[in-house]
Amino acid sequence: MSRRGAKPKPTKLKALSGTLRSDRLNPHEPETRPAVPRCPEHLGPEAKREWRRLAPQLARMGLLCKIDRAALALFCQAWARWIDAEEAPATPVRPPERTLPWPSGWRQPCSPSPPAPGTPGGGG
Repeated sequence: MSRRGAKPKPTKLKALSGTLRSDRLNPHEPETRPAVPRCPEHLGPEAKREWRRLAPQLARMGLLCKIDRAALALFCQAWARWIDAEEAPATPVRPPERTLPWPSGWRQPCSPSPPAPGTPGGGG
């Protein structure tokens, strides 16, 4: 059978909401201490910069502990990729050059196919 009722709240949330009672404390509740985990070596320079910016602030606010290392690394890597994409020059995508192979091995450029009927420039 499953547990009935709402999921139990952590003790810290009970204290914040003002519903903490000493007779309802969980003596076996796991407790984490705020800490700054080591920055993973595989992160690139931009991701490491973001790690150094965020990790101390999150730990000071009590929102980061050592077990959060992977989640923070994922965020920092995604941040770095986004920055790279934003800074990359916008290059137009060229369609591939269309050629026809000849038995001799030479490739002959072919003319673009005519527009389909019913499309702009395609006639009626």
